[in-house]
Order: sequence, then C-alpha cells, then structure tokens
Amino acid sequence: MTRALFVLLALLATVAPMHAQEPQARAEAEPSQTHPSDDTKFRVMLGGYVVAATTDTAVSMYHIGNGTVRERGFGAPWQDSPVAFALTKTAFTVFFAYQLERLHRTHPKAAFTLGIVATSVEATLVARTAYLAHQHP
Repeated sequence: MTRALFVLLALLATVAPMHAQEPQARAEAEPSQTHPSDDTKFRVMLGGYVVAATTDTAVSMYHIGNGTVRERGFGAPWQDSPVAFALTKTAFTVFFAYQLERLHRTHPKAAFTLGIVATSVEATLVARTAYLAHQHP
C-alpha cells in the first residue's frame, strides 16, 4: 500500500512540472480550462484529503502511544518519536497536496481523480487502524 502511494507521488512530481514557462506567462498564453464549480469541487476534495491524512496521523499516534498498534508503513522508522513521526507524515501530506494543486492547473480532471484516490486510501488507513486497535484491547 505504501509503495502505491509513492508511485502516485512520483507520478505527480513528473507530470506537474511539464510546463517550464512562468506561471503568469502560461496563464496569459492558455486561458483557464477549469470551470468555477470544478475549482470548488477540487478545493473540497483537497480539504477532505488533508482532513483524512491528519486523522490518519492522529489515530496512528494515539494507538501507537497506547501500544495497541505498530506502524508498518511509511512512518515505521519514526513511530517511537512522536515529533518526528508527526512531522514526517505532515510533510508528506503537504507535499502531496502541493503537487495536486500544481497538477490541477494543467490537468484538473487527473488531479481531482488522483485526489479522490488518495483521500480514499487515507480514509481506509484510518478505518484499518481503528479496527486493528479494537481487535487488541
């Protein structure tokens, strides 16, 4: 599951910077292809992703602190250091959201779809962590 997230992040990192023009010059050369309602949908989706990722971090930290679960994925090396764990997962969330924002400028549908997938993955991780924590009281 973690490898899939890294593949998606790598895809974002390679697709977003395809245009080397200055953002202002590009905006003048290419009129915006997004409809205002599409932009609102994207903002709501992006907010949902950030909420899901933050909830994943909080739930993981809570249950790791209780000793009911252990991190096996991305944050495993830092799970015993709460500050490093939170900073690492938060930095990943911010970087992913930033790359989604950049991709949205040129490929709004792809950014929205990728954001929905990432939000779903984060929500699944939250549900899985909560389920595992309740299996081992």
